[in-house]
Amino acid sequence: MKLTYLANIRLPTEKAHGVQIMKMCEAFVDAGVKVKLIVPNRKSVLREDPFSYYGIRKGFSIIRIFSLDLIRFGGIGFFIQSISFAVTSALYMLQSRPSILFSRDPLQVVVAKMIGVPVVLWEAHTANWNWISRGAAKKASRIISISQGLEGFFTSKGISAEKILVEHDGVDLADFANLPTKTDLRRELELPTERFIIEYVGKLKTMGHPKGVEEIIHMAGLLRKKHSEIFLLLVGLNDDEKGPAEEIAHTAGLEPDDYRFVLHVSRTMVPKYLHLADILAMNYPNTLHYAHIMSPLKLFEYMASGTPILSSDLPSLREVLSDDTALLVPPDDSELLLRGAERLMSEGAFAKNLAENAYEKVHKYTWRSRAQRIINAAQAL
Repeated sequence: MKLTYLANIRLPTEKAHGVQIMKMCEAFVDAGVKVKLIVPNRKSVLREDPFSYYGIRKGFSIIRIFSLDLIRFGGIGFFIQSISFAVTSALYMLQSRPSILFSRDPLQVVVAKMIGVPVVLWEAHTANWNWISRGAAKKASRIISISQGLEGFFTSKGISAEKILVEHDGVDLADFANLPTKTDLRRELELPTERFIIEYVGKLKTMGHPKGVEEIIHMAGLLRKKHSEIFLLLVGLNDDEKGPAEEIAHTAGLEPDDYRFVLHVSRTMVPKYLHLADILAMNYPNTLHYAHIMSPLKLFEYMASGTPILSSDLPSLREVLSDDTALLVPPDDSELLLRGAERLMSEGAFAKNLAENAYEKVHKYTWRSRAQRIINAAQAL
């Protein structure tokens, strides 16, 4: 079986979708599929080879095709860039005649069906309903929804549930195998070996919307006043996020030796940072996207790390987590978030049990098993 994956992204990119796309291509190959990843020939600040950057085996080809690179001009620039990539990708498909096309981009889905690609799989990640997404939902051979909440959005728009396959995001467990001890990792990364590390990995915002990290910083400040061993670690911030995060830390009463904020790191380093923590925190607020639509990569990486998870309690996260795999607290409640952290600190056996259960459960969410289920669905069409 041959599959063409169309992705309108910079590659490599520091954003999470780059990881997801490369891991899925690798997983499709592991499932016995011959894969071509087609991306626009856009400039990237990251000069590293994509396979090396993401720690991916070179089992598929990456083909770069022409696209106007106008993203720096904002919304109109992105629109023009998207149209230009759609045109050149259509010409590529007319020449190569793929039997299966896979894409996260609804415009590519519409174009592929217009030019006669037999099987078109659309992996949907957002609850948008404009003329492009509406056309993609109707024309796609199958919709891959990243959450049950997003599936519900599509069925509310009249899309048959039989057309939708719910597949949450996943993780590569091999990335977390044979890691050094927490103490050795802290020494390697020059982090305090005797402090209690509360960690968050990711950006401060998604699509311009805060992810609850400011509240995690304030929680750490309150804990530090009562527990001198508290240390806050944020990993993966954008260049323009570190300064504001440090200002929040100062306001929260944290001294410079009470925290470290690390800018974007290579994907091969992420498992190390996750494994060395004492608590991994997620504090998504109760908004439509966070509560019902998302399937964050960090959720599955947190589970695979063997580290206790403290998370806001949202329906999207409940699709995967439960009270025996994470300490879930009501969203938008700083006091209960603080109490949750204190419980994980004081009840070591409880925290360890949560981490062990999460690690066992995440085995259902590997990229390879996800890819195989998608291929099975495509073959059944």
